[in-house]
Amino acid sequence: MFFEFWQFQWDVLQLKKVVLLVMTIQTVSAMAISLTLMCILQRWQIFQNIYVGDVNVSGMNRAEAVEALTSRYKETLDEGYFVLDCGEEKQYGIKYKDIGTSIDLDSSLDQVYGISGLKAIVDSITDIFKPSARSVPVLLSFNEAKLKKKLYEIAALLNREPANARIALKNDTIETIAEVTGRKLDMDRAVEIIKEEGLLDEGHVVSLSGVDDPAVITVAPGCTLEDLSQVDGIIAECRGTIARADLIEDAKEAASAIDNVFLREGESEGGGDEFSFAQCLAAWDQGRKEGSEGYNLVASCLYKAVLKALIDSSAIKRTPPRSMTDYMEPGFDVAISQGEGDLSFRNTLKTPLVIVAEVKNSNIRVALAGKTQGKASDATLKSEVVQRFSPGQITIVNQELNQGEKRVINPGREGAEIHTFRLLPSDNGDIKKEFLTRDKYEAIPMVIEIGSGRDGIPGK
Repeated sequence: MFFEFWQFQWDVLQLKKVVLLVMTIQTVSAMAISLTLMCILQRWQIFQNIYVGDVNVSGMNRAEAVEALTSRYKETLDEGYFVLDCGEEKQYGIKYKDIGTSIDLDSSLDQVYGISGLKAIVDSITDIFKPSARSVPVLLSFNEAKLKKKLYEIAALLNREPANARIALKNDTIETIAEVTGRKLDMDRAVEIIKEEGLLDEGHVVSLSGVDDPAVITVAPGCTLEDLSQVDGIIAECRGTIARADLIEDAKEAASAIDNVFLREGESEGGGDEFSFAQCLAAWDQGRKEGSEGYNLVASCLYKAVLKALIDSSAIKRTPPRSMTDYMEPGFDVAISQGEGDLSFRNTLKTPLVIVAEVKNSNIRVALAGKTQGKASDATLKSEVVQRFSPGQITIVNQELNQGEKRVINPGREGAEIHTFRLLPSDNGDIKKEFLTRDKYEAIPMVIEIGSGRDGIPGK
């Protein structure tokens, strides 16, 4: 009896489990059928409290929603505009019709029909107790070529090249001019931001600068007022005169190419920025001429200023001309060319340096500005002729000249070996004489023509 009783209880328990399982399956099936019906129904009718932009599309089917959106935004698309805010109070309006704007109706409504399934049921039940609206943006379609054309027009007005902080010469002092930060419009990013907005409000403002990934890019200058904070005056300078008018333009180009080159001091002694005159000319966008004496004169003035500023002589490299010149005293002249000719040096001082160069009329002025501590360099430069080389003579017979007639083709120039020195006064009044360079200038022979007459015998 006891065994039969427990067997009966066990059978009843199993029967209850079966009944519960069947009921669960029926309930889940009913819910699945309900969800499927609601999803199908939603393809015909949109749930309550749903907006596309500011258009309430609740209870509408797709065709009705298309008509409602088209009607609402037709005037805006025909006559309206939006505004691009590019920062710094720069705003530019673009008419929707000018860039072929239309509503992407399919994509906009697909967002609505994406609010479905179990979430839609839960939201609908919740709305019975606490109604709430659900909104999706109006998605737009543009003629991208027309939009980019407008952006190029805006970029022409907006873009600005950065300008470095600079030093200007003012008599025997300097004037510091603040830098200007540049800006540039990233076309592709601007298109992305405009597309992401998805709004059609009249005069809607689209920010291209006040976002995490802006389309208006800030371009920092290479030199700022902070960089020039230690530059308080002229350390050393050299002035020169342009003897020939045809060299003035070349001298101006050379001065512009090196003007306001900023050279940082090194963290360790002798480890500062390097400068190359030839590289500055190569980077100058006005082009350059080979072997111009106008370039050489500016380079020679800079060389003397660098020496006076007490740049370590081992950090200076200079190409001298092959023969003596008229534009600078021998030993301090420089020959600039696209080949090996150059003037280069490294800033070995414990101060940042700014090269300042200008040409006014026929006058050249090249200076090095830096931290003077109230005193410019008092170094002087000296050259000494160690040896002179007499020019030879080349005689050319010319039958076109009368017999015995002479004509000088090239007057020639004597050569010399020149030693240069830097003189530094010491605190006790003595003068320290530092040897700098040993230059050997070739002699240029005199070339003359002598007439031979018709018989071809010179001097007869």
